[in-house]
Amino acid sequence: MSALRQSATPTVRKASFFYFVFVMFSYTTGGPFGLESMVTTSGPGMTLLYLLLIPLFWCIPVSLVSAELTTAMPVEGGFYRWSRAAFGDFWGFLAGWWNWSASFLLGGSYAVLFTDYLAFYFPQIVGWKH
Repeated sequence: MSALRQSATPTVRKASFFYFVFVMFSYTTGGPFGLESMVTTSGPGMTLLYLLLIPLFWCIPVSLVSAELTTAMPVEGGFYRWSRAAFGDFWGFLAGWWNWSASFLLGGSYAVLFTDYLAFYFPQIVGWKH
């Protein structure tokens, strides 16, 4: 009976700093926006340098802030709840709204990028089909 009870207990895994860095890296530079044009305009060396330096100047500090706030204020809701607690309901709402809007637009741009790639392989996809 105790073995059954132990297996039914949910296992919670804590995210470490290592995972925060890679989540931020994929959120900022891991996306497909302009990668092809970046290589053709600046060359593969500068593109790789850019993709390796962004985590040092952007992703690691943001990951450190997220890790610090998560340990200081362990609530569900992340930056929305942190912004709301620090600056009030209005700014908390705006932080959540801006993130939701950015995620919505990002998803739409992924769909457009996907159909651009499909149109390259299937040239008959034009107009409203695109």
